[in-house]
Amino acid sequence: MSEVMCRGADFHLPSAISAIEASIHEGSTLRNWAGPVGGHLSGYMNWIRATEQRLAGQFRRADVEHFLLTQRYWEARRFVEVVHLEDLGPGNTVVGQHPATAVVISEATARISDLEEFLAGLTRRRDRYGSLTSPVLVPDTNTFLHYTFFRDAKWSDLTQSADVHLAIPLVVVEELDRQKFSRDPRISDRARGVVRALDCLLASAADGLPQLPGRGSLEVLVEESDHVRLPIPDAEIVETCADLAAFVPTTTSVVTGDLGMKVRARSMGVRVVDLPDEWIWPLPRADAPAAGAHP
Repeated sequence: MSEVMCRGADFHLPSAISAIEASIHEGSTLRNWAGPVGGHLSGYMNWIRATEQRLAGQFRRADVEHFLLTQRYWEARRFVEVVHLEDLGPGNTVVGQHPATAVVISEATARISDLEEFLAGLTRRRDRYGSLTSPVLVPDTNTFLHYTFFRDAKWSDLTQSADVHLAIPLVVVEELDRQKFSRDPRISDRARGVVRALDCLLASAADGLPQLPGRGSLEVLVEESDHVRLPIPDAEIVETCADLAAFVPTTTSVVTGDLGMKVRARSMGVRVVDLPDEWIWPLPRADAPAAGAHP
């Protein structure tokens, strides 16, 4: 999700969209206010409070506060605290003739613009993922390195469904890229084979989702330009899965064989699909050709 605001504990997509739409509508009315400065300032402060109440819970409170309580907000609040409207005189009670008016209009315009952009991102993701009917699997890096080669794996067996949608976090792809240069040639060969196969699948479906023959679809989850990653890759993978689950009407699960990842995911309320032992790819001897590299 865009870094403007990350979802909160009570995030519910339709409610979040409705809350943002209501705040945009009220903000636009405020921006077009044509009354006294006092009404403009009071209306702006009321709008900030109402927007904060609407968005809190849907999004992390710290993010909501950071989004709303900007430097220009504090400038406007300073006017509210120090200006006595009865001393302004007729000349300063007309919108456009008091410094507070410019501050409020500028800040309301900026907040509305950011809310509109944020709303557009939410609705794009709703439209993109809302029609998915297949279970969504989010694999960790070791799934690609130490288990059945992804192109050959029977992913649908993990969900007891006809097909699946494999959603690969970008951080996983980047970790695979780094593993191409592992000092262990068995790991580097496997990583090169995975990356090569992924690249071919993605290139073959430039205008749609790459298909895993008989097993569903696949995509790499591209991050927003302002996305800030969590410092631990496993935590980033789990967070990516949890974020995606907010938009997908079917089940969304982390796929892993690692206990640490399972514990991390379950602690965040994220579903886990455990990789069966028969999927484990036994590493060849260090002095043997890497038969599992799948060039």
